Amino acid sequence: MAARKSKVTQNETAGTEKVKSRKGRLVEVSLSELDAESFQNQRTGDFTTGESSTSGVGNSFSELVKSIDNGGGWDSDGVHTGLRDAITARPIPNPKKGKPTLQVVKGFRRHAAINLLAQRDGVSARIPVIVKELTDLEALEENVFENTARDDLSGPDLAWAAYNLKQSYAANSIPISDNKLSDLMGKNQTYISQLLRIIEAAPIVAQAWRDAPSPLKIAEIDRISKLATPELQ
Repeated sequence: MAARKSKVTQNETAGTEKVKSRKGRLVEVSLSELDAESFQNQRTGDFTTGESSTSGVGNSFSELVKSIDNGGGWDSDGVHTGLRDAITARPIPNPKKGKPTLQVVKGFRRHAAINLLAQRDGVSARIPVIVKELTDLEALEENVFENTARDDLSGPDLAWAAYNLKQSYAANSIPISDNKLSDLMGKNQTYISQLLRIIEAAPIVAQAWRDAPSPLKIAEIDRISKLATPELQ
């Protein structure tokens, strides 16, 4: 596939830095320079599995890889021009290296897709990254809001996303109602409240729900979570 120069590379100024604004600065970073592991506990679900929804519209990982692969090729800087949107990372302290590390907080699927294609093609890949100064809460918000916009996100993943976000607001002494939380996540308030109730009443059930080999309906999970003891659940 013929390589094409990306818009990011065409707009290059000094070094790898491209744009600075209140929304962050856009840079091109080697995959090896990114920490895509330490924030994984805040991600929702296993994004490398799953298929399209019954409507035919989906966000499965395989579709993403195919879309990037078919959308362009590797340019001379090792950037894949089929990637249309940069990922987001924040600098975090790294005492071992003596300088900050860029921690991925948004765009894990895109990062994983580029990594997969780079390994397949034997390329030392670089990837466009929007670097933002983010608090822990702000980083979690970026991550949760991106994930909840996916139409292949399952019930248990959405439940844990809502729960983690609510707990983070509480840890920062910021009160937030289920109604406000559902508005922020773009989801139905009754559904979000039900998911939160399941996790708060029976976290062991919610975890088993996520790990179940086949999906269970929320009504079934709700009934199980209302059983009197963890042993019964």
